[in-house]
Amino acid sequence: MNYINGYRVLTAKESREETLIKLTPEQRKEYFREMDEYSKELDLRATKEMAEKVSKARKEARFTQSELARRLGVSRQEISAIESGKRNITISKLQKIAFALGGEIEIRIIK
Repeated sequence: MNYINGYRVLTAKESREETLIKLTPEQRKEYFREMDEYSKELDLRATKEMAEKVSKARKEARFTQSELARRLGVSRQEISAIESGKRNITISKLQKIAFALGGEIEIRIIK
């Protein structure tokens, strides 16, 4: 346990656990349902943002989807699916795309 100036300070995990203990089973079920929806929303936003960035980088490099696909050894349809946000993209695949376009990826955590 952490204390600051005599006050108990909870980690995010401890705080969440204490909150969950106080909830009824039905409230816990609702809490986890809402967290799952929120997580899916974040995933969709991240996928859309990556899709837009890949498309923009490809166009700035003056590549067609077919040219990029050929360099990566994938189909044009896969590039189209990535750029439209219909396919999740792994960091590994993103690195390959960046390299094929003559760039690199940068991952930042912003507060």
